[in-house]
Amino acid sequence: MIRLAVRELASRRLATGLAIVGVMTAVLGFALLTATSQTTSAVLTGEVARTWRGPYQLLVRPEGARSDLEQRQGLIRPNYLSGLTGGITLRQLHAIKDTPGVEVAAPIALVGFVQWPGSWRVEVGDALGPGLTVLRITYTADGEAGLSHYPLGDQFLVAAPGARLESVAGRSSLHIGASVISCTQQIRCYDGATLSPPALPAGPGVASVVAFGLPIVVAGVDPAAEAALAGLGQCVTSGRYLTDADVPTLVSSPAGAQTAIPILVSQSSFIDESVHAQIARASDPAALLQGVPIEQFTNWEPLGGRSARADELYRSIIGAIGSGSFYNVSPLWSPGEVSYESLGVDQLRARAVAADLSVFANPLVPGAGLGPEEARDTWFRQLVARPQVRRQELPNAWVRVGQYDPSCLPSFDALAGGGGIDAYALPEVELPGGARLGPTRSMANYVNSPPLILTTLSGAEWFADPQRFEGATGDAFISAVRVRIAGTEEAGPAGYARLARAAAAIHDATGLAVDIVVGSSPRAISVELPPGTFGRPNLSVREGWAVQGVAYRFTRAVQTQDIALFGVALLGSLALVAQTAFVSVRRRRHEFAVLRGLGWRGGDLARLVMLEVLVVGLLAALLALAVGLPLIVLTATEVSTTLIVGILPLALVLSVGGGILPALAVTRSTVAAALMSSGSIRSSRLPPASWRLGVDEVLRRQRSESILPISVVALSGTLLGVMIAVEATFRGQLDATVLGVYLAGRVQPFHLAVAFLTLVIGAIAAAQAITLNYLERQSELAMLRSIGWRAADVAMYVAGQALAVGALGGVVAAGLVGLIMLVLNTGTVALLIAVTAALLAPVVAVTVAVAGTLMHAYRIAPAVLLRGE
Repeated sequence: MIRLAVRELASRRLATGLAIVGVMTAVLGFALLTATSQTTSAVLTGEVARTWRGPYQLLVRPEGARSDLEQRQGLIRPNYLSGLTGGITLRQLHAIKDTPGVEVAAPIALVGFVQWPGSWRVEVGDALGPGLTVLRITYTADGEAGLSHYPLGDQFLVAAPGARLESVAGRSSLHIGASVISCTQQIRCYDGATLSPPALPAGPGVASVVAFGLPIVVAGVDPAAEAALAGLGQCVTSGRYLTDADVPTLVSSPAGAQTAIPILVSQSSFIDESVHAQIARASDPAALLQGVPIEQFTNWEPLGGRSARADELYRSIIGAIGSGSFYNVSPLWSPGEVSYESLGVDQLRARAVAADLSVFANPLVPGAGLGPEEARDTWFRQLVARPQVRRQELPNAWVRVGQYDPSCLPSFDALAGGGGIDAYALPEVELPGGARLGPTRSMANYVNSPPLILTTLSGAEWFADPQRFEGATGDAFISAVRVRIAGTEEAGPAGYARLARAAAAIHDATGLAVDIVVGSSPRAISVELPPGTFGRPNLSVREGWAVQGVAYRFTRAVQTQDIALFGVALLGSLALVAQTAFVSVRRRRHEFAVLRGLGWRGGDLARLVMLEVLVVGLLAALLALAVGLPLIVLTATEVSTTLIVGILPLALVLSVGGGILPALAVTRSTVAAALMSSGSIRSSRLPPASWRLGVDEVLRRQRSESILPISVVALSGTLLGVMIAVEATFRGQLDATVLGVYLAGRVQPFHLAVAFLTLVIGAIAAAQAITLNYLERQSELAMLRSIGWRAADVAMYVAGQALAVGALGGVVAAGLVGLIMLVLNTGTVALLIAVTAALLAPVVAVTVAVAGTLMHAYRIAPAVLLRGE
């Protein structure tokens, strides 16, 4: 029987060759895609593992700290500490630390803003003349990427060498002959030796000094936990790191008892402002002696200007801290949350709130003013003031123990986390032109500074005492706790399940809100900002809101897609083999009838069919190895030995799986049925065009035989259309984050390759069916050639079959893709692209696949057609 099977295959060389090529394509393509999948999975696993190694995995915040938007979409807003002033107690912190699996629990207690008194000294000695000189120094500040311009007022300097400067009861005056000039903070006087009022900070020469106080965010941390979690101790640039021994200490001073608060100071303020001084000299200074108020001078000669960054002024303040003599007379200010109005998918509008400048009133410093000029800009947050309560104890002193570089702190990778999910990260708010929108001196601004001045938890607890600061948080002074869980270093279901159990245990023990932030990634959110008061127009900015669990969900989704895609590819391969066997059985029904008449049983015929498909599978496997190994070497694809060895079993399994149904069909056929004509004899006319006869073959005469190739073509077109749709819509769904876009770029080429392979298999299946039908009709086509058909008519007949199979498969695929896209509610553009690809790709693929058959039909002579295969 084996010899008979081999002889039968050899006698049908073209059909056998098509079958071998089809099985070889399925086997080799499947093997190569498996290798590509292994490589892609390895790369994906490595990238996910990199994003999994964030400083912490769980973020614990007070219940109610998550906004509705965060809860609905699984987001964490940038700079999540902003607006969180307390809510967690020490008892809850200890419960978190006692939770099984907790390796590190690092609390951070946001104390709030304090106003550090700063100033800018502008040397103007080179602008003085030999006689009476009147200078005007106009101060302005630029902020919000230079879009806002804040007037800081004018200061005047009157210099008269040889005049007399007197100070009586704290009031200064400059005597120039008979004229007396009153000296104030706005009008400074110089007699050639002394400057009044005294210059602050002190320095040589004649200078103008403008107040430029800086709002600084203070927070308390656990030094040991912070060092273990974020490596804060390694970022100290001068002095030393905080320790648990750094607690508020009551010390004596000349003025009375005072508490010294140890702090670790950031070397950068991140305040995105620059301050400018434009210097001008009065053309007629003598008018001052004639009683003309200096504010009414009109003729000024510009002398140029000076500029400084807010960060430079901040660093000059740091130098004044350390001896314990730097008193804190500032209230504490706590900013609220920004509220948003949803405008669409990933589009928000930030709501402005009513400004309340009264919160800047300071009972310890009467007449201190109502905040910086920037505070008169548009507010996005409500400010809560906690003024110091008057008591016997003096305001605290700041004692600097060290200085650190915040840029050295390890935050989440750019692909995972980011967007302010790190406690010290500055929110990334991007303008349309690519510039960054940074914080200003307004505590109610949209962009807020992260904590920069750090003390211990004991220091934060000192500020939380309502007996010291009105309305302070009391025992619940901790704002958030960042938690690292042991045994979750590897990304995967087991690690994620452990995190989920730990999060549930913490929530049950404390009642706090717990988010799994490992593997998170920022997603670009567009935010509309109303115009500011000082020149900033209405803006549309983009910022990264962290989406939770992107890495884990992406990995699971890709694994599920891989299984589905491999299943489709395998199904297409099986369908191709089954079609080969079915066509072979159909073409040889008369032969099988003769064998049945000679005494063969149905089982014998079934074994013959199975032997033939096994031989085809064996030859296909050998050909796959002969073609595949050089291809693997040329493409440098990493293929395991197991996969190469598995090509032969895979080919045999596909052959057996595809041959079972045709073999069973042979057993049910009777001799009489097999010898009967396939249809009744009736008169008919040839269609006006030969291609119409080919279409009619598919739609009428060979309708049942055409179902399988059309189905395979439709399956391949559907898969290709869906993959294109996924590519077109992925960026608005799972991979809308930075990490998702990056990982999608790694796996989408593989998915498209699977779709392309399935399309190739479908095209081969269609070409095989059309070619075998062409071979079966050779005698009929020879008769048509003898009565006047040209070679081109035969070719058009084959082309009509290809067009019918491809078009029908494309229509079915387009319908399925359209239905899938409508269910998924994708965009119109993505829908049109996917449906068009699903419709046209099968037609083109089948046409290309039958090119060899078309050439054969065009060139072959009628005598050869009569001879058959």
